[in-house]
Amino acid sequence: MIPFDFGGRHAVVTGAASGIGAGVALRLLAAGAFVTACDIDGTALDRFVAEAGSAGTGRCQARRLDVADHAQVRATFEALDAERPIDVLVHAAAIVGKPTPVAELDPADWQKVIATNLTGTFNVDQAAVRAMQRRGHGRILNFGSVAAGEGAMHIAAYNASKAGVVALTTTLAKETADQDIAVNCIVPAGVRTPMVAASGQGNDSAGVAARRIARGRLAEVAEVADAVLWLCAKENSFTTGQAFNFAGARA
Repeated sequence: MIPFDFGGRHAVVTGAASGIGAGVALRLLAAGAFVTACDIDGTALDRFVAEAGSAGTGRCQARRLDVADHAQVRATFEALDAERPIDVLVHAAAIVGKPTPVAELDPADWQKVIATNLTGTFNVDQAAVRAMQRRGHGRILNFGSVAAGEGAMHIAAYNASKAGVVALTTTLAKETADQDIAVNCIVPAGVRTPMVAASGQGNDSAGVAARRIARGRLAEVAEVADAVLWLCAKENSFTTGQAFNFAGARA
């Protein structure tokens, strides 16, 4: 574990009920942060908070949140910031959508993925940065995907949304570069999560993904969490506007 100290800092993590979001939230708790875990799945979120509570930190609370709902996001972040100033946002909430060729893709399915992944990123980034600008400091970490650059077949909406996330990240970073606010993005290839296991390649999705990585394996959530902690640390006061390729030398 990277030995950064997040004691006294309030981190909001979206998509925190499972996968990368859950791993990052647990790592932030272990580093001393107070964590607000957000997810649209209330049942899974309750399970996560119970797991976090069993570790005895007493520094985790849950908020059910639909990141695609701008009004809900704005109200939630304003309330959270009033309770405890927001220092860190890690936005991990995302969906892939049903794998479908572009020629057959239902516009409603396209809009659902874009609304969650791209508009959702805008919603939470905007709400977080407004809170951070009031105090002149903060860290925002988004997630792209190598699929955006590669144009992975049958998930066009996901690809487009993640390309947009990278563009939004670099734009927001430039707009806040004269403040102590760092905005970065991790661009992973295969990470061993439930979403990868369920995404469009049948039972062998993890194996297919791993064969395209020169390292010969998927990344572990803990490895991603280490990178997140570095990018969100107070000590990281210079690095901003970067899309970090976390692909294990993608083949």
